Amino acid sequence: MATRTLYQKQADKRTKTALKLRARRDAKARKYATALVSALAGAADAKARPDRINLLYGVDISTETLLVHDLRTAGLAGTLTGTMAASTPGEEVQFLNPTADGNGGALLALEALFGELAAAIPTTGGGTASGSTGPGTTAPVAHDVTLNGPDASDR
Repeated sequence: MATRTLYQKQADKRTKTALKLRARRDAKARKYATALVSALAGAADAKARPDRINLLYGVDISTETLLVHDLRTAGLAGTLTGTMAASTPGEEVQFLNPTADGNGGALLALEALFGELAAAIPTTGGGTASGSTGPGTTAPVAHDVTLNGPDASDR
């Protein structure tokens, strides 16, 4: 078996992390879609009480919020239910083909899209305040590969 280059190893690592992230976000979307369908069903049940109060007491209480009304009348619950029924988690089977050796086997530049940060920040002075020993030395930087959603959760 031929030795894999750094380029190929980088491609495999990036692919694995991208597929993991995609799977986590798919699971999160399914969880929230299910919760939204449930909330809309509950809102329909809750609508019955103000309807009954309006009928019994001759008043005109709003039976649902504008948001719930718009989501319900748009048929969102049915659309989400149908879409989720037609799709199962992990349905897209991934065949990881070997990556052809490219870029002369050398690593590609680090990219923020993949959660990669530069391994070191060049410093310009030889001062002791930065802890460097001379011009052109580098200071280590911690790696942060956490990819969080808008609510700072990763689950």
